[in-house]
Amino acid sequence: MKYFRSQYMLYDSNGYAVQLEEDFLTSIGGMKKKESSVHYFPCKLLGLNYDEYLRLCRDQFNARIEGSKGPYIWAVFDNKKDCDKLCKILNERLNFMMKGEMFN
Repeated sequence: MKYFRSQYMLYDSNGYAVQLEEDFLTSIGGMKKKESSVHYFPCKLLGLNYDEYLRLCRDQFNARIEGSKGPYIWAVFDNKKDCDKLCKILNERLNFMMKGEMFN
């Protein structure tokens, strides 16, 4: 199942960002896209704090970090393929966890 996808963020950053699928958001209680917990979920899934996650996005997936003047900072990808690579890793990790394989 796909839980994460690349979303073009025309109005926010003019690039791509990691987004949770709407169906998954609804199934876990309906977090709103603008809530900060949506941004923190991928880093917790990878076992990183948010600073480490942003550095991973920048250093391994060519993201730029935006939002330093606002309440939140986030990773923005100019290249959709880079964002897709990270989404693939996040989807694989969450699929693994949802199947309960990590507890066997």
